[in-house]
Amino acid sequence: MTDVLNFKELAIETLRAPLTAAQRLMALNLDTSTLWLALFLMAVLNTILFTLSNMAMPIDGQLPVALKSPVVYLMIVAGGLVLTAFALFWTGRALGGQGRLEDMLVLLVWLQSLRVLGQGITLVLMMILPGLAGLMILFIGLAGLWILINFIQAAHGFQTPWHAAGVLVAAMVALVLGLSVLLSLIGVSAMAQAYV
Repeated sequence: MTDVLNFKELAIETLRAPLTAAQRLMALNLDTSTLWLALFLMAVLNTILFTLSNMAMPIDGQLPVALKSPVVYLMIVAGGLVLTAFALFWTGRALGGQGRLEDMLVLLVWLQSLRVLGQGITLVLMMILPGLAGLMILFIGLAGLWILINFIQAAHGFQTPWHAAGVLVAAMVALVLGLSVLLSLIGVSAMAQAYV
């Protein structure tokens, strides 16, 4: 198990052969409670790095008011990760995948840990080489998308990455529609209370 948990080796393998890395991660067979806790930890680390980067290079004028609060940002990130995990799991199953929720969770946790590492490197670059930081952000975005598609393929046992990409698009559309309905209901409720 120790070789599976070698962070540097697994990180390199994730970039070079994401399907193989995914199989190693799923083979850990971690329990659901551990995975949910790890996912929340990733949200906390993401929030810390976001807050630090905003302190290092304030972008207050460009940030929505809600995102200026670390607690609100944490809730948004954690909620987004939970919704993403369920959306990718259920959409994949609906489109013929055979994945387990635990498989999707362990892969999302690992992907988020790599994103946190990337955010940390970007934060350092923002202070010493701002131009290179922009390229790093682009690399993280593109690499993260490619890895996620491969992880969906591995988790659900699809034959091609195109099938996995279809799951990702369908899951994102479902998330946007679901959140739109939720926000509209909250808005209607708030308006109704305002007129009472």
